[in-house]
Amino acid sequence: MKSKKSFNELKEGSGILFLSHDPHFVHLAFAKSIKARIRIIPFKKYILLSKKFKILFFFYPLLSFFYALFLKTKEKILFVDGGSSFYVAVFLKILRKVQKIIYLDGDTFFYYLQKKEKPTNRFIKFLTKFIDGAISVSSQSKDYASKFLKVPIKMVCPFCKKIEKMKIERKNYGLFVGRLDPEKNIKKIINFAINCPYFEEFWVVGDGVLRDYVKKTSEKFPKIKYFGKQKNVDFFYNKCKFLIHVSEFDSFSCVPLEAAQVFCFPFISANCGNKNLFDEFFIVKNLNDFQEIENKIKLILEDEEKYKKILEKTIEKIPKKEKQIKKLVLTFKEFLKK
Repeated sequence: MKSKKSFNELKEGSGILFLSHDPHFVHLAFAKSIKARIRIIPFKKYILLSKKFKILFFFYPLLSFFYALFLKTKEKILFVDGGSSFYVAVFLKILRKVQKIIYLDGDTFFYYLQKKEKPTNRFIKFLTKFIDGAISVSSQSKDYASKFLKVPIKMVCPFCKKIEKMKIERKNYGLFVGRLDPEKNIKKIINFAINCPYFEEFWVVGDGVLRDYVKKTSEKFPKIKYFGKQKNVDFFYNKCKFLIHVSEFDSFSCVPLEAAQVFCFPFISANCGNKNLFDEFFIVKNLNDFQEIENKIKLILEDEEKYKKILEKTIEKIPKKEKQIKKLVLTFKEFLKK
């Protein structure tokens, strides 16, 4: 009876709560597609601060408990956006008798968790028993999640924004778009950009923990241009010729796919969840050897048309919004039937 009721609530949009501290636009679209009520957890600044002061992470579960203690919700199904919402969801299930937690695995939570010490992992493994199902955004994310979750894990890839092609002169500029956090290898990327002879300039678009570092570096080295966080990034993809997006780990990065649409040549790491959409030429295997990227940039400059044709194959593979939304809804319904 409970499963049938939950299935009906999905149709009516009255029984699902989406929890997130800072939702990606795709994750928001997923939540809206199942008519979930959106609840933004007010911990964004705390999480940013904890990336600077690691000790704050140890207090995050306690903070989440007190938040859950005073959070009133009638919803019986929780759709949980990554690790930052995980603890709140578990405590809500205990305190409010929530029926099900469906975990949206679209961040680095399980990737970094496997690197932590065993006592931490035992605590997390205990809490993950409260999760009833998970939706991973890539096969890589699914592999990491499966080390901790003993429940069904389905895969639904995100879609990405459609980038407008502009009639502007493209320059031999490098580009980074995204969060300015340590795991994005920002310092290594900027150091490479300063010394790369093929970049006339290197543009940085985004915000995060290393914002001040990027800003100070741009003041010291005129070659580095910092534009802060931008709502519309179409201009940057059209103006710059190369995107450098070589994170330590990305569950599924939309940024390289956005760049590819307008032939801003993207370089991604081998630990990027959607690397299967790219030709091996654009995948950087050694994040400590940026000479590989420099050599490939040189090859592109010598024959751009050749590599545009290679990139066209990636463009054809980009997941479509309608298809992925439909897949998410069907997957969510499957979990509720069980």
